[in-house]
Amino acid sequence: MNLMSLFFMTRMANGYYALTNLGMSLLDLLPLVKLDGYWILSHGLGIANLRTKAFRAVFQLLRFPGARLAEATRPVNHRERSILLSYGLAAVLFTPCFWL
Repeated sequence: MNLMSLFFMTRMANGYYALTNLGMSLLDLLPLVKLDGYWILSHGLGIANLRTKAFRAVFQLLRFPGARLAEATRPVNHRERSILLSYGLAAVLFTPCFWL
């Protein structure tokens, strides 16, 4: 093996490594699973325990379509309820696909 082929093999390996790291960083920014993107979104919206509240809101809605949310989990306003239901539905649909 000559020096040039070793150089190109090393360069190719570094390229794959960089591409893998970029892909992992992008996956880390997904807000629909509890990775960094989730914490960024939760903080940006100002809703603590966003995923838990959203899942609770979605499952409550699915179990009892006409029922109101329990007092402890009821959103304070229409904006928060919309956010919880939107995020909850997206996360419920996306999470199983992410782990396949």
